Amino acid sequence: MLRRVVSGLYYVLLAVFLAWYVRRLDFTALNGTRPSFLWLVLASLLALAFRYWGVFTWRTMLRDLGARDIGSWGSSAYVYAKAWLGRYLPGKVGWILGKVYFGTALGIARERLVVGALIEALQQVAVTLLLALALLAFDTRVAVLSWPERALLLAVAVALLLGMHPWVFNYVIQLARRLRRSAEPIPDAVVRSRTLLRGALMQGVGFALTGLSYVAFTLAWVPSLAVADMPFVLGAFNLAGAVGILAVFAPSGLGVREGMQLLLLPLVMPKELAFVVTVAARVWSTAMDLVFFGLAWGRRGDDAGGAVASSSR
Repeated sequence: MLRRVVSGLYYVLLAVFLAWYVRRLDFTALNGTRPSFLWLVLASLLALAFRYWGVFTWRTMLRDLGARDIGSWGSSAYVYAKAWLGRYLPGKVGWILGKVYFGTALGIARERLVVGALIEALQQVAVTLLLALALLAFDTRVAVLSWPERALLLAVAVALLLGMHPWVFNYVIQLARRLRRSAEPIPDAVVRSRTLLRGALMQGVGFALTGLSYVAFTLAWVPSLAVADMPFVLGAFNLAGAVGILAVFAPSGLGVREGMQLLLLPLVMPKELAFVVTVAARVWSTAMDLVFFGLAWGRRGDDAGGAVASSSR
């Protein structure tokens, strides 16, 4: 009964904030524009590939943490998709806690879910920041970002990576257990260097997938985009996404992400087109999140809402 109430409250909050979110989008900027259908299709396929790659990454992390049975692909994708929509809730807590709460219905130990969700979130932000800055930091066109601002973003990425060092990460987790007087830790849920390295490499693949999806999306609106400018666009969108995640006060980075895009995209295209691409990208990204959820819901499997199995899994 309690699970149904909490799940219902989660969906109600999502509906409220999604409605608020959509109402703040400036659809008038898209009047009279006609993007390339083929580029939009390619961008959408890449965007969905990125989201399903996230499911694969999450399942891999759980297995590395000792989870023997993590449910079917369909049921875990459904859990991940619900948690992914949690980014639209203030504080981003739904993104992390959603995987923990809904994942317990698959019979996965809460300890592993907490550690796995934290690793994935921290690595996604850190790897995205580092790779985006590697693409943009030495480009003379990004003088719009001062060196102190770039240094700050780099410092945040490095701090996140250091925080995921096995000694540091495991110490913090054990300290949290002691503070809440938790039971004895699950031995194979301890994070090892191999787990973190594998996760970082998989986040690098995710960085490429989402970046390429935004490059294809940009080409749908700006077919004249030079090949030499495509790495810049890839880095700009990823950097804006990472900064949006760090802005925990903004649901899905609303306003923060767009501000970064409007700062960088005019460096490789006319300002008018940069504005159209920025607004259209937000609408499209939200649509892709909903499509991802719809696909996951349709193939969620019989065990998606089943009884909670033994926590020893």
